[in-house]
Amino acid sequence: MKPIYHHHVIFICITLAVLQVACNPDKKEPTDNCDTYRLRYITDIRYDGGQAFTNRYSVGYEDDGKLITRYTIYNADTFPSDYVKLNSKGQPIEYGNVPHPSSPTLRNDYFYQSDQVVERQYWSSISPGATIMLAQTSFFTYTNGLLSKVEYFEPNNPNPGAQMEVFYEADSKARIYYYIALPSQQIIQANRFHFTNLVNPFAALDIGFAWGNNNFLADTISSRQLDGTYAPDFF
Repeated sequence: MKPIYHHHVIFICITLAVLQVACNPDKKEPTDNCDTYRLRYITDIRYDGGQAFTNRYSVGYEDDGKLITRYTIYNADTFPSDYVKLNSKGQPIEYGNVPHPSSPTLRNDYFYQSDQVVERQYWSSISPGATIMLAQTSFFTYTNGLLSKVEYFEPNNPNPGAQMEVFYEADSKARIYYYIALPSQQIIQANRFHFTNLVNPFAALDIGFAWGNNNFLADTISSRQLDGTYAPDFF
């Protein structure tokens, strides 16, 4: 079974997001509409075991805004780290890394019906320089318009090896995600997210979660403990 993405293992706390007006004379800027704002720089702090690590990024837009590239800023160097391609509706259809020569190539393709993600294909080269191959396919199920289940399939296997189930609390801002191994039904991991009313400025670049419901910033992320309760991550 391929590992399921858990990008929230390290909680991301955005401390600075600098937005520049789109009419700024930038040849890559897709519009001269001064009412349009685009994310340009991100500084975030990741907490791991109580220790803070600062990360800085810049964001570039090409092809009329349908290709977005995130650049990592490290010391005096700026280099591309990952990208996302959008369709005409602004929905992510491809997300991948810009691999270092010592890293494998990774790519996620997204497919939609009625403006909802119904399938994700995860591709990997396994090792640097190897041919990229399909590593996992995910199918999404919705109940009353809300995501309720994601099933993860290995290539050439008709049965899912794992699934994620989603539960919503009363205000729908808090959601609990159960990652379950199949066929044993063992809960691998469970997390509770509480979302704010603040729009996530880099949702398109954060689709590694793969369930497409992170359009708003989370103010708390908690993990299920052995006693069944939830404790905040890295606080």
